[in-house]
Amino acid sequence: MTLPRFTSGRVGNLEFQHLNETFDRLDAIDGRAERPVRRSVESSGMILAYVKAYSGTGISALASFDEYALDALGSSVYVKVDGGVTSKEGTDEYATPIVYPLPPIGSIVPIFPHVAKDGKLYFKAIDSEGTSGRIGRVMGGAQIVAGKSWLYTLKNVAWDYALNQFTDLNGDFEAINGCENRTDDLAARKIGVGTIYPQGANAVRQQIAQDVVVTCVKTAGPYVFSVPNGYEFSC
Repeated sequence: MTLPRFTSGRVGNLEFQHLNETFDRLDAIDGRAERPVRRSVESSGMILAYVKAYSGTGISALASFDEYALDALGSSVYVKVDGGVTSKEGTDEYATPIVYPLPPIGSIVPIFPHVAKDGKLYFKAIDSEGTSGRIGRVMGGAQIVAGKSWLYTLKNVAWDYALNQFTDLNGDFEAINGCENRTDDLAARKIGVGTIYPQGANAVRQQIAQDVVVTCVKTAGPYVFSVPNGYEFSC
């Protein structure tokens, strides 16, 4: 801050030189003052963000976040930055969100700011197309190839130690089952260990049952998990 200087004038007994001396002192104090940590979101470069929660589903899903940083050089602990960048403005937790594809809740990821065509600010996680893991509960599936493969919808879940069970989190996502990539013939089925079924029986691959909890990995394409399918037999 640089305050103006005057060469003439007075207000009552307050003359221009009094104001100049006051402003000199204020400028000197401002130069030594500790600058606030918070910076403009629009001017930020890459930051580390802690992903807090999701809103919405599919490609319209948004993630809220707070800026995090390493606690100290040589530490492995990350802490919230006081006055740091956040997705929240006022009461809106998703005013400047991370957009799809979203990193897992609870992860700390690098993000970059962007401005959409409509002028609204948003963030992208730079590893959102890379590899990251999440746990999901199968809610259902839509057929990709009849009787062979499905696109599954999963609910984000986390293990609750107090309840000793998985509990649902906000947000759904989609995944495919890597096991369904296999050729569906007798030699490739490997259904269990030592499974015996009638020779010539008609075996129809079944989609993964609802409420099965799976670990998924994000690739350049969709999330992927690998769970052997069950089969329905008829003679």
